[in-house]
Amino acid sequence: MLFIKQKIDAAKWFIDAIKQRQHTLLDTMSAIMNHQEDFFLTGDETSLRPMILKDIAEKTHLDISTVSRVANSKFVQTEFGTYRLKFSLANR
Repeated sequence: MLFIKQKIDAAKWFIDAIKQRQHTLLDTMSAIMNHQEDFFLTGDETSLRPMILKDIAEKTHLDISTVSRVANSKFVQTEFGTYRLKFSLANR
């Protein structure tokens, strides 16, 4: 019985970790989209506003390293093409 309880607890922890990761990604992406709204509406790269990891960290109340991990190796698909998430964080 103890074995089953341990396995159920481990599964619950794993599910909670996945939900937290999803929430962090959604919050980070929402903050980026709000900051770069003109770009995401038009696809015009010249409309990208200067933005650094610190800007998003402050908006999401996350650590800069967390925002960096979220943005690293992730892509966002738009009707104008697919972009690296870090592309929209470029300091322009």
